[in-house]
Amino acid sequence: MKSIREISMNCYGNLNYYMLYLAYIMKKYNVVIEKNADEKEIRDNIFNQLDSRLKDEKEIKKVNFVHKIISQNLFLNVRQILTILNEFTIMEMQELVSENVYTRSAAVENDPLELCDAAISILNLKNSESVLEIGSNIGAFLIRSYLHNKNINLYAEEIHMESCLISEMRLDILEAKHNICNTNSLFENKQNKKFDRIYSYPPMLTRMTEEEISRFNQKSSFEAKTSTDTSWLFIDRVIRQLDKTGKAVVVVNDGALFNVKDKEVREHFVKNGYIESIISLPTNLLYSTGVKMSIIVLSHNNEKIKFIDARNQFNKSRRINQLKVDEIIEMYNEQEDDELITSINLETIRDNSYSLNVERYVGIEKIELINPIKLKNVVKDIFRGIQISATELDKIIIDIPQGSEYQLLTLGDINKGIIENDLNYISIPEKTRNIERYLLEDGDLIISAKGTNLKIATVQISNERIIASGNLLVIRPNKDKINPVYLKTFFDSKNGKKILESIQVGSVILSINPSQLKEIEISMPNTEKQEEIAKKYLAKIDLLKITRKKLIQLEKDIESIHDDEI
Repeated sequence: MKSIREISMNCYGNLNYYMLYLAYIMKKYNVVIEKNADEKEIRDNIFNQLDSRLKDEKEIKKVNFVHKIISQNLFLNVRQILTILNEFTIMEMQELVSENVYTRSAAVENDPLELCDAAISILNLKNSESVLEIGSNIGAFLIRSYLHNKNINLYAEEIHMESCLISEMRLDILEAKHNICNTNSLFENKQNKKFDRIYSYPPMLTRMTEEEISRFNQKSSFEAKTSTDTSWLFIDRVIRQLDKTGKAVVVVNDGALFNVKDKEVREHFVKNGYIESIISLPTNLLYSTGVKMSIIVLSHNNEKIKFIDARNQFNKSRRINQLKVDEIIEMYNEQEDDELITSINLETIRDNSYSLNVERYVGIEKIELINPIKLKNVVKDIFRGIQISATELDKIIIDIPQGSEYQLLTLGDINKGIIENDLNYISIPEKTRNIERYLLEDGDLIISAKGTNLKIATVQISNERIIASGNLLVIRPNKDKINPVYLKTFFDSKNGKKILESIQVGSVILSINPSQLKEIEISMPNTEKQEEIAKKYLAKIDLLKITRKKLIQLEKDIESIHDDEI
């Protein structure tokens, strides 16, 4: 591999592919380097020889592109690099391409090979099947698919012309038959046929313009909006190209699985039976982003959806996590449900607002509730606190209350289920906001809206005017139906926390959506039992407060021992 390192010192990124392809074409057509020629003469001579020998239009196009790129890199030592590469046989060049040891460009690093391998195993590629990749980048999936089964028919679409050419160059070196189109897959259908297997790893967290959405909707099976996650646009294109007996794999960001704005879109794909399985993947799979991702497996006529929690199926490396492909495929092929795998009927998914978040379903059925009832049936309201930016907050906090101010309850004011007494005072002109909407009442429950560390507290106030901040959710229990303190103890319980964690969603920061919180089920014992549990809880809280005061005093006594004794 000394030669490869030597090339890398003189070549970088995609130039590696161009030089390898040039060496391959030269060897294929018996083009040689003149020994005594200078750098310019070598360049001119190579391309003059190729110009007279090439007949295939696609090869001519690629060689002309390589010529253009080399011409723009005057400091590239073509003689030295090609001299090294000419030592390789065509078979050895194929090994360089297939093993991916030749280069680790940014494009490859953002198309993890383990993810390609997992998709290939799920698709189970068979002889003579037509395989399409939508958004093929520089061909990692195509190459891995060909190496898996050389008797398949490869097709691809890619919007970037240079990436298309690199894919073709790599597959040419492997001598694999292929049909790659340079096109925008969302608006054009140059591969006008149905396919047995499809893979797509679309760009994440991108937005479409009004004009683009209008153009997309002319052919789509649902009405997209500018706010629609683009993952669903690619999924729609995949479904339209997928044969009735086919299977597809699409990699999506997790936000597409649960965000409120895409509920109707998810409903469309769920109701039509297009979704076969969803696999929640580990974090930190890419060099460029920590966005949480999942695999959606698509096929036709599905009456259930299999949810698989594969978040822990990885090997930790220095910079990124690497998928345990065999373990994930074993989970996908498993027929029985367990703590990490569960099959859910479409009616249950409908009842959960068409959320496709894996954590929403996996393990939930094992929770045993007493007289289960939906939270929305025992509360008056659930709302998020007032949104105040840090800059604005600095302006409205006051040191000395004048009598007409409000107190602001933030996440930091909740400590082990107890709301601290020294809340900040803020001054907000009542005419400028609907302040009354955010005022807390005695018996309200407070839950942290964001973050992995759930905080829960019960509000106990008389005449104070306290407002919840935007990072808190407020649950207003109907005291005629449920004891607020009991409800707090339920959310503190193991089952309660598990239920709350199951509805936490987010690609980077976990959060709880009020609409999903309303739909959860809780245990509902009789009134006497609720009162009994609430009394025990309050007694323990009183004891905790007394113990804390004693602890604070003890710490002060320890700190002052020296001063008291001298």
